[in-house]
Amino acid sequence: MVADDYELNSLVQDQEGLTLIFLGRKTEVTIVYHEELLSFRSCDESDRWRTVDNVLADHGKHFFRNWLTYRVCESSYASWFAHETFDSTSVDEILHLAFVTPNDIIDVLSLREPSITISFIA
Repeated sequence: MVADDYELNSLVQDQEGLTLIFLGRKTEVTIVYHEELLSFRSCDESDRWRTVDNVLADHGKHFFRNWLTYRVCESSYASWFAHETFDSTSVDEILHLAFVTPNDIIDVLSLREPSITISFIA
């Protein structure tokens, strides 16, 4: 991933899957989940103060700047999903990625990595 100041440009869920498009000053990042998407949630960053506070306490004030994708370990969201499925999908199988911008936090649970395309803006 290229360091940039990203903002969510588009979030589309349809029969093809889930597509997220983020725009930075130098790059556009397209993230596509075609299959094995389990769940996702999108929240305004200002509504996720507990998450932001916990991460900032561990990683310092510049943690969310210039980066976009984070792998979440020991995810309560993945645990919730596994519990909801009566553990037919175990927590160990679930990949939890968080896409973080200054204005949004989008969490995605899946069984596979998404495809990621980075395009440089001329």
